[in-house]
Amino acid sequence: MPHPHKHLPRLAVNYYKGRCFVFWTLCIKNRKTGWLDSLVHAHIREILLHVFHRYQIVTNVYTIMPDHMHLICEGWSSESDQLEFMSFFKRWSNFCLKDKRVEWQRQSYDHVLREDELKKDAFLKTQQYILNNPVRKQLVEFWNEYAYSGLIIPGYPSVDKSLELMNQLLSRARIVYHKREKVRETQTVRLRNW
Repeated sequence: MPHPHKHLPRLAVNYYKGRCFVFWTLCIKNRKTGWLDSLVHAHIREILLHVFHRYQIVTNVYTIMPDHMHLICEGWSSESDQLEFMSFFKRWSNFCLKDKRVEWQRQSYDHVLREDELKKDAFLKTQQYILNNPVRKQLVEFWNEYAYSGLIIPGYPSVDKSLELMNQLLSRARIVYHKREKVRETQTVRLRNW
């Protein structure tokens, strides 16, 4: 008799909302390979750009492997919702994967990064872990040779693949975005009090 499907444990919904960081892992159903190419990569990047606009979530780093994908996403707004983001992302990326006769597993693995994991050195280690996945699997010798890794920050279509530059860019982008968000929140409070 088949076992009923067990759901992966999740934190309370509020952990995935607002300005949080989540390390996501998506696996291809039955771990099939042979589907990853530059066109699929381009489609996934395009969907991630739409996701940013829709949910105010940026992808700090990602690597698409032959049978899974790792990414760290950051909510840039108090309205950001990573669970909604993941549902949207999987639904739309499954459309492009359908042509390759594969799809994501129903559930994704996630890890909401804690305060100590967001310190510069700890965060850098997590980024390096993701980017070095192709090296560990012996697909490339150096992480920056792998074609299916990167980050998605709207307004920056081309970023040199150096972790230090990524972090400088992310720091600047966060400061600018959070300043805008504070102005927006202040304006909302003023309108309510008016």
